[in-house]
Amino acid sequence: MDEEPVVGHVGGINRLCTFMLGHAVSAAGASQDAWHQTGHSIVAVILAGAAFEAHLGEFLSAPGFRRMFATELEDWRDRPPRPHEVLKTILKRLGVADVSLLKWYQELRCLFELRNHIAHYYPEPRAVGTFPPKLEANCIQKKIIEPAGDASMDWTSRLFIAPVATQAAGIALSAIREFDLIVDAYLSAA
Repeated sequence: MDEEPVVGHVGGINRLCTFMLGHAVSAAGASQDAWHQTGHSIVAVILAGAAFEAHLGEFLSAPGFRRMFATELEDWRDRPPRPHEVLKTILKRLGVADVSLLKWYQELRCLFELRNHIAHYYPEPRAVGTFPPKLEANCIQKKIIEPAGDASMDWTSRLFIAPVATQAAGIALSAIREFDLIVDAYLSAA
């Protein structure tokens, strides 16, 4: 007799990313040499972005929200937008009038900007003492991401350090918490 496969909701990737993020931040802070601190910091930044993206995935996998965003999910499957664009679409549908006014949204955009300079290629030369332009204008000058060191250092040496790993984790965890508050408010009003 042929049995139907059991279909169920698999979740928890967001929590796993958050858990491992804590380990990466801790390891970056405990590292005794720059090489290991840099490596753990890079992992922390990548995991911070992944934790929030996975959190959005969990949200969108709930049947009610899956129906609510059915058209968008189909569009996004064919051409995935940047994470902040997905978030902006969701927040507007949940009743947030001006997403750009949310401090945590701006911080999250900076996290993704930093993460993209690690996880995606940007084959452009960068003079010592300078940062990638969008990262500098939108994140560093606004003190959302605060580098260490001075202008005699390359940008990666100033950003892939334990304090920035801690900042990245804080941004992701704050964004998850704030997003959940908006979802809870929406559900309470429904």
